[in-house]
Amino acid sequence: MSKDIQSLQKPPKLEDALAAQRAEFDDCLPCRLMGSAAFVGLGAYSWISGHSQLNSEEMRARAAATAARKGGRSINLATRKLGVKGISLALVGMGLWRLVN
Repeated sequence: MSKDIQSLQKPPKLEDALAAQRAEFDDCLPCRLMGSAAFVGLGAYSWISGHSQLNSEEMRARAAATAARKGGRSINLATRKLGVKGISLALVGMGLWRLVN
């Protein structure tokens, strides 16, 4: 009886605990592929749709903008392009990370 209490009070080794956790939460290959495809697809969609919207906005701004407004719009468009690229690349990176890990 006292031996059982001592074994309960003793914490498990770190390697054993991590191995048990990995075995419990291990993903199957189809789950990884589906999750990875979802993130990569979202990244590609945000890249394509974001750039098409920005291109149409840029053409509209060039057609109707004055010199003062054009300078302000180009800074805004450059920032928005950077944001679209950042979000898209982050989503694709998450998809690749999901595939590997």
